[in-house]
Amino acid sequence: MMHFIISKQSGFTKALYNLVQSAAARADPEKPEKGYVLKLLGLVEGPYGGHHSFDSFGTVVLVAGGVGITHCLGYIRHLLHGCNEGTVATQKVKLVWVIRKSEHIHWVSAWLEEILGMPLCYQVLEIDIYITQPRGTTGGNGWASLSGLVKVFIGRPQFEAVLEKVVRCRIGAMAMTVCGGGAMSDSVRAATLKFMDQATIDYSEESFTW
Repeated sequence: MMHFIISKQSGFTKALYNLVQSAAARADPEKPEKGYVLKLLGLVEGPYGGHHSFDSFGTVVLVAGGVGITHCLGYIRHLLHGCNEGTVATQKVKLVWVIRKSEHIHWVSAWLEEILGMPLCYQVLEIDIYITQPRGTTGGNGWASLSGLVKVFIGRPQFEAVLEKVVRCRIGAMAMTVCGGGAMSDSVRAATLKFMDQATIDYSEESFTW
């Protein structure tokens, strides 16, 4: 089974969004538990880009903007599994996820719950979620209450401050990867460069473009 998180833009993604909205409008309001099904033919090509292995790094930092979270979740699951099995060197994993609204957490809530139930999760993983356009006084729909593992902030992250804390408490060599828009990637890259003389950091980016 494959899961997709698709951000509506223009062209194909907008047309797909409109189809989903039309299908939702046809759903039976008296039986909401049944939801609705939209069947389409899809062709997939790729993958594009490369795959980085972080197994040999003691500390791994993953930064995601919006749907860029899909790039990070697989790495987190793999590293936590490797920690439990003793097949990776990683002992610290930090996820920084920047989203516009707290509702966006629901995109990956099922996967996050699975990750939070993995062995050694609370010893290895830290998650910071930054909400840049909050509605009301939302605090991340309850995620911030998970024993301090998930911290929810309002506003944009100061990546230099985030990295300063990680570098100070790092274990071994450090890997840094980012998947998001160009402006965010530029900010993360600039912040990372400031710590290159203090720690061994392997930096990589996954672009939305192809």
